[in-house]
Parts: sequence; C-alpha cells; structure tokens
Amino acid sequence: MKPRQKKSRTYYYFWGIATASVVIGQWYVGNGFRRMADSADGISEDINLLVETLLMPAPTQFLDNDTLDRKVLPPFIYGGSPDNQVLK
Repeated sequence: MKPRQKKSRTYYYFWGIATASVVIGQWYVGNGFRRMADSADGISEDINLLVETLLMPAPTQFLDNDTLDRKVLPPFIYGGSPDNQVLK
C-alpha cells in the first residue's frame, strides 16, 4: 500500500492566506463599486432635477387667481375713520 501524501503546514498557510486575500479583495472592490454607484445616482438625480426645472413651464396660476389680492374698503363701511386705516 502506498503511503499517504503528507502536506506540510506551509501548504495550508499559503492557501489560507490566498483565500483570505481573494475574499478581502472582493469585498474592497465591491465596496468601491457601491460607493461609485451611489455617487453616480446622486449626479443622475441632480441632472434630472435640472432638466425638469428647465423644461417645466413657469407657473402662472398664482398670477390669475391671487387669493391675497384684497381691496381696501372705504372707512365708512366698516365704521372707522380715515385715520384708523391699516392700509393707506
């Protein structure tokens, strides 16, 4: 019967270090890719906002129906004198 092959400790150390290096490298590259993708998403959102702002027509509704447009009533209607007017 042929004797079994005996592997030295250095064999296991080498493959353990190689495996850990690959796993750490993959984690590092994946983390960098995630950061790059987040940055690209932020830039894309800014560009989309700029395009929407440039293409959207100016709102004119508030000019037609201004709810703050008030007429000041003459003082004799609400019982005050001309000196008590808030708006002159």
